[in-house]
Amino acid sequence: MKEKSEKMNEETKNHSTTIFIGIFIMFVIMTFPPLAVAWGMKWEWTSFALGKADAWIGFWGGYLGAIIGALAAGAIAYFVAHNQIDLQVEKDSKREREFLSKQIRIEKYQEVYSLLSDSNREFALIIEHVTDYTNMITTKNTLWENIQQIETKVLTLRRRLKGLEPFIDDLDVNLEKLMTYYKKTFNHVNLYFKEQHSANLYKDSDGTEVIMPSSKKPPSPNEVKNAVDDLMQFTSGLCRTINEKLKRELESLERG
Repeated sequence: MKEKSEKMNEETKNHSTTIFIGIFIMFVIMTFPPLAVAWGMKWEWTSFALGKADAWIGFWGGYLGAIIGALAAGAIAYFVAHNQIDLQVEKDSKREREFLSKQIRIEKYQEVYSLLSDSNREFALIIEHVTDYTNMITTKNTLWENIQQIETKVLTLRRRLKGLEPFIDDLDVNLEKLMTYYKKTFNHVNLYFKEQHSANLYKDSDGTEVIMPSSKKPPSPNEVKNAVDDLMQFTSGLCRTINEKLKRELESLERG
């Protein structure tokens, strides 16, 4: 901001200097020729010219007037053209800045959309892993390892999304809402895992791990699934919002 202000001050100063020089030159052009003619008519080496002084004054007036008029018209044309060029350069520069700004926003929208989609895929895996464990396809250790991996990936995705907040309107507010759903979901998952397996473990005669039933009632798989569904629906809605903004930016870019 400071550099921009200094640049504007420097441009204003240069413009003022140019105007002052132009005025000075015009003053010299308009005052010097009449004085030179007046002085010249008194010089001895100009006495050979025929005709009266009035006639010569009329001649020099028309002659120098034509030259001064041409110079003045040229100066005006130059300043007008120069001003138009400056305005066009400024307009082109502004258009280029807007174009680059739109391109950056489009890239950021695409990145946010991709990160949210990746997050939703991780959320969907929670249901898959809980279902596999409920159907005794996987063990409790496998379930816990999978949930920990998902949580690590989701937190990494969230950090990347946080870095994009300055570029996307209301992204910070929506991420806070997303984290509220996320915490609720993982609280259900943690309670499901912890309370489901809070009883002592032992191995039967063939070495198979057996879980003694707990007196506590854990969240059911359906409750876990419902929490994940709420999380995924909110994330999908946020993806649609980002996609709509992305489309508007693309249409605006095409219109130029």
